[in-house]
Formats: sequence, structure tokens, C-alpha cells
Amino acid sequence: MIRQHQTERANQRLRLMEDSLLNLLRTMKYEQITVKDICQESNIPRRTFYHYFESKDDVLDAAIESMMMSCNLNAVFEFSSGREAMKQSFVRFFQFWEGENREILSRLLENGQDSRLVSNMMKMARLEKHQYTRSGQLTDKQIEVGILVGTAGFFALLFHWCRHGYQESAEEMAEHAAWILTEPLFAP
Repeated sequence: MIRQHQTERANQRLRLMEDSLLNLLRTMKYEQITVKDICQESNIPRRTFYHYFESKDDVLDAAIESMMMSCNLNAVFEFSSGREAMKQSFVRFFQFWEGENREILSRLLENGQDSRLVSNMMKMARLEKHQYTRSGQLTDKQIEVGILVGTAGFFALLFHWCRHGYQESAEEMAEHAAWILTEPLFAP
């Protein structure tokens, strides 16, 4: 469980531990990393670690959430602005993962953390569920199912792209994503 903190110092410590875990992932498998390793890497006492987090899983969840917030992933799923605006959001999303976060995405996938990425995004999308109401045309259940299918599918596309060596450009991936979300997949 991630605890909420208000001070700048607390936020700096949180970010330091998140960055330390992501840095450790560059050279170690996730299952080998311990709380002790995170504390040593971040130069934070173990007791302080437990003031902020309960486990290394909590640190990873916080790091993923921070990455997603910096990418503004909720804007990726904003469909009311039209296909071109959606595509531009997707371009930013794919550029985010293609650039400085390319290695960390690869390491997370290598370490079997793909489901953690998806579940964190679904959690964020649920918090922003009110964005998807379409003027009351959809029921809560339809919105929930749409969030689940859309998020899982979108990340499956991201993971496929990563695992196949980023062969397409971010712009091409954005076009694929925009197409699948705006065109009927099967004709009636």
C-alpha cells in the first residue's frame, strides 16, 4: 500500500526510491531485488522505506504510476476531441515509451510485469471514469467494460511493439491505435 505524503521532502524520497528500483532493474531481475537493495541504492534507511511503502511491489506500483502520470496517459483515452486529436495523444504515448522509457519498458516486460502496467492503467482509468460518459449514453457497466477492453488492448499493442523491436514509428503505432478505436472491426 502506497501512503500519501504532502511535503516536498517526502515526495523527493518517494521518487528516489522509485528511481532506485527502476535503476536496479537495469542490472537485476525483479525477483532478485530486495528492499535492502532499494534502500542501499537510494541511501535511505530501511525504517524510512517502511514509512512510505510496505513492499518492493508498492515501490514498483508507485514508479509505474509516476511514469504514467508524467506521460498523461488519461489524455490518451480522451475520445471526445476527434480522431486527429486522439491520434496526437497516441503519438505522445508511443514516443514516451520509444524514447527514454524504452529500456525500462523492456525490462518490465522481461521481468513479467506487463500485467502490473495494465492493472495500474486500469486503476487510473477507473478514477477518471467520468470522462467516458458520453452525455449519459452509456451505462456504468458499459463504461467499465470499455475501459477494461480498451486498456488491455492498447497495452497489448504497446507490448507487441516493444517485443518486436519498435519496428514501426510512434506515428505509425498511433495510427494503428486510432484506427482500431474509431473504425468498426467487423462489419455487421
